Amino acid sequence: MENPDLDQLQDYLLSIAQDMLSKNGRFIPFGAVMEKDGNIVTVLSAPGVGSSFINGLIAGLKNRAASGHIKACGICFDSKVLLDGGESIMAICAQLEHADMEFRDVYLPHEKSWFGKLKYGELFSRPGERKVF
Repeated sequence: MENPDLDQLQDYLLSIAQDMLSKNGRFIPFGAVMEKDGNIVTVLSAPGVGSSFINGLIAGLKNRAASGHIKACGICFDSKVLLDGGESIMAICAQLEHADMEFRDVYLPHEKSWFGKLKYGELFSRPGERKVF
């Protein structure tokens, strides 16, 4: 199901991640919230390592959701993804949630070419799970 709020949040997160990947070759996990008025704000977590960093982001997003001031949120991180055929690829992952109980995980595959230039694959999605709302 299409959700314009999640579509906007997805574009916002993927754009920042792509920019950081092209400039730095990597990026730290980060998040974003869509406030009730439609404004999108970037969210960072206290420094951590791996999943503890992501857990910190989720905890912060839960607090914002409980306050009732946001209608959607997402976290973005670099991830290895197992495809249906068993192949493992690197992809930017954006896990998106809406207060209307819609959840979506989107993946943007990426790899470096021989000359270090980033090459992106085709965006795909999988059903997400509730973590925040």
